[in-house]
Amino acid sequence: MNNAVKILLGALALVLLVVVWKSASVRDSLNIGIDETSTTTSATSTPSINIGLNQNGQISGHITLSPVCPVERMPPDPLCAPKGFETTVVIRFSEGREVARIKTDTQGEYSAWVPGGRDYDVSPEGGAVYPRCETKTVSVKAGANTIANISCDTGIR
Repeated sequence: MNNAVKILLGALALVLLVVVWKSASVRDSLNIGIDETSTTTSATSTPSINIGLNQNGQISGHITLSPVCPVERMPPDPLCAPKGFETTVVIRFSEGREVARIKTDTQGEYSAWVPGGRDYDVSPEGGAVYPRCETKTVSVKAGANTIANISCDTGIR
């Protein structure tokens, strides 16, 4: 590869890095930011860009609906056990900004990768009245899977 091609590829990589850094949603989801330390050369300072691509963690879980029968019996009826809820799960930073919106499978299972080292609110979307789903707050560590199982109330009594 000649020098002109190497310079062109380097310039393209630099432009891509600047575009990614300017995009707040991409920067937050990839854990990219400006390092507070800087190097000083004469009267100018150059901040370094810290790309932490291995800093993500995972949130996963199971969304269920219950009760599914109007009367609970003893011994419990297997047909009345909580059921998986096929819905959309919204994950937000604890400050309220949306990070991810994902669909559960038919069994109510979901999984999403998010930046580690942060707290998140996990909210399944319910109905206008029922099902009524709780919001669960979780702390996600880099490289770890955090489980957030949530039960939604069907309103059946």
